[in-house]
Amino acid sequence: MASSAGVLKSSTRANRKRVVDNIAQPPPPPDFPRRFRVTPLQAVGIPLLLLLPALHLLGVLDAATTRAAFTNGEWQVEYELTTRQRYQKPVHLRLHLTNLAPAIRALTVVVDSAYLSQFVEVRATPPLDHHGATPVLEIAGGATAVVRLDLTPAMPGWVGGEVAFRGDGIDRAIRLRSFILP
Repeated sequence: MASSAGVLKSSTRANRKRVVDNIAQPPPPPDFPRRFRVTPLQAVGIPLLLLLPALHLLGVLDAATTRAAFTNGEWQVEYELTTRQRYQKPVHLRLHLTNLAPAIRALTVVVDSAYLSQFVEVRATPPLDHHGATPVLEIAGGATAVVRLDLTPAMPGWVGGEVAFRGDGIDRAIRLRSFILP
């Protein structure tokens, strides 16, 4: 009996092999020239998708800072502003106020409340009051005071406003504008 079981197994395998050999194979595919096809939408979309990483690698989408200064003979004001920043990263504004006169002079820095309303968090040194003004800064002759603002934007897009300088021998404002990337 043991030998008949072994014969049965081998004959079953042979039958399966014959059945597989007898199954009809599909016909070969037709010969036609293969072409690379791109729709008009893909022709525009693929380069745009490649453009974003390229711009990032070139640093175009990184933070950018602008520095400027003005003087009126009695005061020298230098400022540094982050003009391009990522969303939820702080925009930095640094004001260096130098008294060019020999005597102590008073100065107040007033940040536009409409400008401040575009930010969810405002940190300032020295602190601003509820009108956006610093306390009166008493600056000795030839000395420099620094006002620092770190502003976290509320949403992506353009933010803009003014910073005014008011005091002994100065009454001037500068326009601020930054772009917040998504």
